[in-house]
Amino acid sequence: MARCGVCDKSIANGLIFCSNCEGNKLAIDATNNVIKEMAKLGGVSARLLPYYNPAPSSGTTAPPIKVSNDGTIIRGLPPSQVYKIGDKGPAGGIVFYDKGNNSDGWRYMEAAPVNQGHLEWGAKGQNVSTRTEIGTGKANTAAILAVDANAPAAKACADYRGGGKYDWFLPSKDELNELYKQRNLFDISSGFFLSSSQYSNDCACLQVFVKGDQGFNGKYLNFFVRAVRAF
Repeated sequence: MARCGVCDKSIANGLIFCSNCEGNKLAIDATNNVIKEMAKLGGVSARLLPYYNPAPSSGTTAPPIKVSNDGTIIRGLPPSQVYKIGDKGPAGGIVFYDKGNNSDGWRYMEAAPVNQGHLEWGAKGQNVSTRTEIGTGKANTAAILAVDANAPAAKACADYRGGGKYDWFLPSKDELNELYKQRNLFDISSGFFLSSSQYSNDCACLQVFVKGDQGFNGKYLNFFVRAVRAF
């Protein structure tokens, strides 16, 4: 038995797609170059040519394919959606950052449409191993909660369930700065916002959403908190 090139369902030998996927053929490669090169090898690869479509519609990217050493199609992956800054994210937030690639399993960041509160950082007087770079906020949030399970800012973000998602977190210093750059999307013009990056045992990094100044202040003081997530 062969396998459907889209859903991996068992199909009869000699077929490319199952009956369900046959009427909804996916583009295999937007430029057709991969298919043409595979077709030169003959066999099952050549039969992909009738299933090529022009470039996918706006908002999608052409799905890649996986092929075994003998040229058998293993699976065609569904297209991934392309987002723009300001778009509504999959969890109901607003997309504020595009990394440009899917390294580390994510490309975009969306922020919750509302603040999660006016809270203190927590873990007062304790050292929490955190970082400041983009892509570290989720790990920072987990590190904070590992030291102080009731740390208000980190817990509010981790407990947020916007869009039914469980992967929200308090942004790192650099992630918060990206959010600041897109503050107009959220109608934020003032306020001090906390990051998940520690400055010292007694202070946490924050940002002023008026001029963009970044600094630090006591972990025991209350500041605005906005959850974000990567996807």
